[in-house]
Amino acid sequence: MFQYLFPYDEVNKNSKILIYGGGEVGLQYLNQIALLNYCECLFIIDKNYEKMRQLAGVDVCSPEIIKNCDYDVIVIASVEYNDEIYELLRNLNIPDEKIIKKVIIADTGIQKFSSGKHWERQYATGGTSGPGSYGRLAVFKAEIINRVIDQYSIKTIIEMGCGDGNNLGIAFPDGGVVNYLGMDVAKSAIKICVEKYKNDSAKDFLHIDSEGLFQAKTGIIQADMVISMDVIFHLVEDDIFHLYMNRLFNISKNIVLIYSSNEDSAISQKHPQFRSRCFTKYIEEFFPDWQLVDFVENKYPWDPVRPYDTSMCDFFVYQVATHHK
Repeated sequence: MFQYLFPYDEVNKNSKILIYGGGEVGLQYLNQIALLNYCECLFIIDKNYEKMRQLAGVDVCSPEIIKNCDYDVIVIASVEYNDEIYELLRNLNIPDEKIIKKVIIADTGIQKFSSGKHWERQYATGGTSGPGSYGRLAVFKAEIINRVIDQYSIKTIIEMGCGDGNNLGIAFPDGGVVNYLGMDVAKSAIKICVEKYKNDSAKDFLHIDSEGLFQAKTGIIQADMVISMDVIFHLVEDDIFHLYMNRLFNISKNIVLIYSSNEDSAISQKHPQFRSRCFTKYIEEFFPDWQLVDFVENKYPWDPVRPYDTSMCDFFVYQVATHHK
């Protein structure tokens, strides 16, 4: 998990940037934008450029290169020397609007919690995907999934966060008519699903961090529809959330179907695995080519008296602009 979070809110996607600072902050910034394919770092600027030469494959150069470089913004990647670097850039007549000074240090409370480890423990010790994947909520979700499949003529599906696969069995009790690839951060969940559907050649399952992520027996590399159900509000770490959303939209050819809460809330000590996010605003900003084409309110909205068969989640259907009419 990253200690220093790249300032996504101040750097436009696909920008050409310079990162000033070749230390730990700069390295973490490079790793984050590479994971998300977010923007292009032309050079790292650092006073020790002669010793460093390169950082994570990016050339490290003297501040002199700034004058001859066609860039959008310079991102300062230093806590200790932040003000000093800012003054140096201003003395070089770099406009203030081209300097990103903010360094975001991840919340230490969030840092202690790992969503991946949490869900691995959940399944490894005999736990399930939770009440949302069982009973009437699971039936409701299956109804909407099949409706969207029929409406958009879906033939291939990837689910990002398949859990124990119980919802899958309700949605497609007789095998279904689509090729399906389920992914999860928990190896134990994948093991459960592989065993449960071992006789169904249309379904495959992969650990989300495994090598050759999309080399599945179904041959799926991308899918007509990518599904995210009861996942987004469990992504408490910002870097994991960014990575997940990027994968979600980059591997879909047409439809992204999300079932989640959609409001910002803080993490509580009592329930550290929950962090609701207003993800629709995030999608508007970072994935402008995708349009919200349908919204389905939950048939069983949240009722604190019935916490195990009601939910704060609704369905959001996104379609890429090239397919949207």
